[in-house]
Amino acid sequence: MNRSFFPRRAGRAALSALVTLFLAACGGDDAVSPSPSEPRLTDVAPCQEAPGFLCGTLEVPLDPAEPEGPRLALAVAYTDRPDAPHGTVLMLAGGPGQPAVDFYPPHISRDFPEDLFHAVQWVALDQRGTGAQALDCPALQERIGSSDLLPAPASEVEQCAARLSDVRSFYGSDATVADLDALRRALGVERWTLNGVSYGTYVASQYALAHPEHVQGLVLDSVVPHTGLDLTMQPVVDALPRVLADVCQEQGCTTDPLSDLRLTLERRADDVEIFNWLVATSVFDPWFQAVPQALAEAARGDDQRLNALLAQAAEDGAATAQQLSQGLHVTTLCADQTAPWGDALTPLAEREAWLTQFLDSDLASHYAPFSLDTIVALGTLENCRHWPPIAPAALVRRGPLPDVPTLLMAGGRDLSTPLSETERQLALAPGGTLVVLPQAGHGVQAWPQGLANVAEFLCVGPEALPLPPGSDIAGRCAVDSQPR
Repeated sequence: MNRSFFPRRAGRAALSALVTLFLAACGGDDAVSPSPSEPRLTDVAPCQEAPGFLCGTLEVPLDPAEPEGPRLALAVAYTDRPDAPHGTVLMLAGGPGQPAVDFYPPHISRDFPEDLFHAVQWVALDQRGTGAQALDCPALQERIGSSDLLPAPASEVEQCAARLSDVRSFYGSDATVADLDALRRALGVERWTLNGVSYGTYVASQYALAHPEHVQGLVLDSVVPHTGLDLTMQPVVDALPRVLADVCQEQGCTTDPLSDLRLTLERRADDVEIFNWLVATSVFDPWFQAVPQALAEAARGDDQRLNALLAQAAEDGAATAQQLSQGLHVTTLCADQTAPWGDALTPLAEREAWLTQFLDSDLASHYAPFSLDTIVALGTLENCRHWPPIAPAALVRRGPLPDVPTLLMAGGRDLSTPLSETERQLALAPGGTLVVLPQAGHGVQAWPQGLANVAEFLCVGPEALPLPPGSDIAGRCAVDSQPR
C-alpha cells in the first residue's frame, strides 16, 4: 500500500490568507499573528451562563509546528481557584466535534453540590474546530447531524474536504493535544486531571501519553481506547446481543429481540438506519423502552412502530455545526483511525480494492445479524472512504498509560462505546479502577451514581470504588464552601 502521499502544505503567506478566508466563511474569527512566546488567556470576564466561572480566549497556532503562523481563538471557561484542595480538572467533550464551554460550566455551576464545585478548579475548552469556530460543511451537517454512523453522498464528503482544503490537516487529535498543553501553561498549572467523555477519553489518553509529567489523574467515561481503533464497528456488533438480552430480561420479552432483528433486517432495506437507531437509543434511552416490541412487530411484518421510532431518531439527530461539527468529526476520525484500506494516507484509488477484499472475506459471521455490506455502508467507513488522503495524527498510540490514578467508567447498555472497549483500556491503565453502571448508557457522569463515583475519586481516592448503588454525591469533597 502506497504511503508516499502527503497533503500539500501551503506557504505561510498563502496559508494565512486561506485560514482568514476559511474562518470568515465558517463564521469564526479571523486568524491573527504573531504569537506571544507563552500562551495566555485574553478577554477574561465572568461567564454569563455559569456563575462562578470566568470565560476567556486562548490563542493557539493553527499549525503547532509553526508557533508564529496563523492562529485560532479557542473559548475557555474556568473557576479561578488555582489553590483548590484537589487540583485542576479539565473537562473534555466528545464527538469529535462537540464544544465544552456551553455545556460543562453551566452544568457544573447549576447541578454540582457546593463541596464538589469548590473542591477543584474546573476548566473547559472548546477544542479546535468546535463551538464558535466550528468547521462547518453545510450539506454534510444537514445530512448527518449528530450521528457517528450515517453516510453522506460522496459528492458532499468531497465538497466538505474541498471547503476545508489544506486547513483540514491541522485538526487531528495531535493538534488538540498541543492546544491542551498550551491551556495548561496559560493557567499556570503544573499537573492536572483530565476528565474525558466518549472521544474526549481518546484525547485525554493521548495527552497523558504525550505529557505524562503533567498528569495528576484521568477520568475516562465511555471509553474510546487509545490503541487498536478501526472504523468497522466490531465492538458495537459484539455488544448488541448482550445489551438486548439484558433489556429483555428487565422488560419480560415474549420473543428473542436478536432473532426479531435478524428477521427485520432480512425484509427491509434500511439496515444502516436501524444500526444508527440502536446505537443512538443506547445514548438517549438506555432502557430501550420501545425497542423489543418494535422489533417483534416488525419481524411479523408490522413496521408502524419501528418506522415511527426511526423517524423520531432522525429528528432527534439533527444538530448544527456549533452543536457537533461534522466537518471536524470526519476529518479527525479519518485521520485518527484505521480502516480495511489501512490509514488515512491510502490513495483514494486503492480503497475500493481493499473494501472489496473485506466484503469477500470470511468475516460475515462476526457482524451478524448485520451484513458486511451494511458495515461498509456505515458512515464511519463510507465517509472516510471518500475523504482525500491526509497525514494520520502523529500520536503515540501504543503502550500503557502513565501509572497515575485512573477512573474508567462504562454504562452496561452503551453501544456507542461498549463496555468491552473500556475493559480493553483498563488493561492499558496501570492505575486503573473500573466502575460499571449496568443500566446506564453513554456518558456515565450524567447519572447521579456516576457523578458520585467521580467525586469520590477526585476528593478521596479510588480505594473505595465502586461506590454502593444509591450513594450520595454531596459531602464527598469536604471543603469550606464559598458563594459561587
